[in-house]
Amino acid sequence: MKDIFPSSDGVKVVELGEFTVKDSTTTTIYHGHYMSLFEKRDGKYVCIRDMAASDMPRKK
Repeated sequence: MKDIFPSSDGVKVVELGEFTVKDSTTTTIYHGHYMSLFEKRDGKYVCIRDMAASDMPRKK
């Protein structure tokens, strides 16, 4: 997690961050950034939208 941006009423929250995926030898397979949108339902935040994009070139 890098940044969190709550709405003025606290019902929605946007989370921005980075991720890394590694194999069993700890070699990085890919890494990138993500954005998740949470909405408060019954007193708990539930992720209602999530998206990610890799920063690495696509392997052929």
